[in-house]
Amino acid sequence: MNESKRGHNKTVLALPKKEKLLKLAQQGKPRPHAKKHPLGMSLNKYISKSGTCYDAAFDEQIRRLAPHWFVNTAEENKKSLLDLARSGQPRPKFKQSKLGNVLRFYTSPTASSFDLEFTKRIKKLAPKWFRRVKKDA
Repeated sequence: MNESKRGHNKTVLALPKKEKLLKLAQQGKPRPHAKKHPLGMSLNKYISKSGTCYDAAFDEQIRRLAPHWFVNTAEENKKSLLDLARSGQPRPKFKQSKLGNVLRFYTSPTASSFDLEFTKRIKKLAPKWFRRVKKDA
């Protein structure tokens, strides 16, 4: 099968999924999660500019229909964490809260979501959150 025919087949197979995604967006439904919803991974493939299935027209259309699917939750989470630190609240526990979990990702240098500037700010505001606790041997 030549390359252009293979590309055409991909496009034809993608149409029903794109139509379902557009319908979800028009209905104001939540964004399908990539790991929990069959359409979630497809959505990511169609809107990822570095992907082989990227569709610029679909990307623009879906973002216009469902802007709530593309809110930067990292910035909201960081603001909430900074507010907690400023108010002297205890560090959120990573296994018991969403904010505690994401705090690890933003402040761990090996994490894909590591943010050096945020780490500096939060450590200055709440140094107690980052003190190592010695365990008795």
